Amino acid sequence: MKAGTWLGSVHLWLNAALHFAGAIFAALLLQRGKTSITLVLAFGTLAFACLLLRNPHLILSASLFYPLGVSLYSVALIAYPSFLSQANSRRERGRLAGFLYAVAGWIGSALGIGMGQNLGHIPTAFVAIAALAVLLPPFISICKGHTKEIAVVGAGVFTAILIYRLLPAELAAGALTPAERGRQVYISEGCISCHSQYVRPNSPDSLMWGPLQSLDQIHAQHPPLIGNRRQGPDLAEVGVRRSPLWLKAHLMNPMEFSYHSPMPSYAFLFQDQRGEDLVTYLAGLRGPGIEQQIARETAWQPDASAWQSASLSEGEQLYSEHCATCHDSAGAARNSWRGSWSKVPMDTAALRVFAQTQSAAKLAQISKFGIPGTDMPGHEYLDKRQLASVAAWLKSSSPAELKTELPERKFQ
Repeated sequence: MKAGTWLGSVHLWLNAALHFAGAIFAALLLQRGKTSITLVLAFGTLAFACLLLRNPHLILSASLFYPLGVSLYSVALIAYPSFLSQANSRRERGRLAGFLYAVAGWIGSALGIGMGQNLGHIPTAFVAIAALAVLLPPFISICKGHTKEIAVVGAGVFTAILIYRLLPAELAAGALTPAERGRQVYISEGCISCHSQYVRPNSPDSLMWGPLQSLDQIHAQHPPLIGNRRQGPDLAEVGVRRSPLWLKAHLMNPMEFSYHSPMPSYAFLFQDQRGEDLVTYLAGLRGPGIEQQIARETAWQPDASAWQSASLSEGEQLYSEHCATCHDSAGAARNSWRGSWSKVPMDTAALRVFAQTQSAAKLAQISKFGIPGTDMPGHEYLDKRQLASVAAWLKSSSPAELKTELPERKFQ
């Protein structure tokens, strides 16, 4: 929701207006002694927003209800111990405030944030249980003697649920391609919080992440997802640098492929179509200028200082951390996806034999950029000295040599 509704001044002003309107409306209700109604409305708007957020295509609709619910709830929460409770002393009022804020802040917010970060949504079952706990007492008191009103409200709720369950899903499924649905998943899961989609000009980005995008390409995105954070790598051209299999496997278990990756698992997305749609979207992130990019990669190699400071022991360690998962015979990624590789990676012994037929510069180049058109990824974040160390270790021929530092010799 944040990625889909906090972009641009129009969305920000709309959110601010809704917050302000909700706060004023809550104050008016509380001033007239309508505390229960205020809380019921607050819960209803927040619960409805949580249900809408389960469908990535209804994010904008959810954003209209969420700020209203937050303002209604927040005003009531602050006003109750201050003005509305029957407390007779400041001490008693303080105890009441502490209890309310502990439940609302420590427990309620922890649950909400935890479910948002780890589940990616607020479960419908949790909303239902909360409804029972929050709404049952006021509902009983309100409904006494109002049979007709209950029937009207029940019919409205039934109609709303029917529309929610049937129409949006069918319309969305027919209107959007898998890549477009995947983009909605990318937005709803908050991927923009850690990944940019913007290769910055006049920086090492163009070598690491791909060719520059034009402003027209960026403006054509609705909404733009250029991002401003780099906890993870830039994804502007990830479809060129990573195969669909690699993307899927990495989403399901990042640490199998990326050493000490802080990225959480998104395996739950593959319980339905969302995971495959996200892979389709990411695999399609590629723009013009790929030929020039490949030419730059082919021309790249570590400089003389990188070879001079390279270390066989560091190369062995780096290989173990970043490469063995696919190339070692017992590697986690190799065995998890054994039946899915387009071509099973060479094991370490075969790879070191192959390395003797290649120049060290070529090995460093493959380690950095991978092999386009295959499942072999690059390791763009390793620096020149680290890549030189990996290449040197692969070319070292005997176990004894592995225990020594790189001899002073040129690797051509």
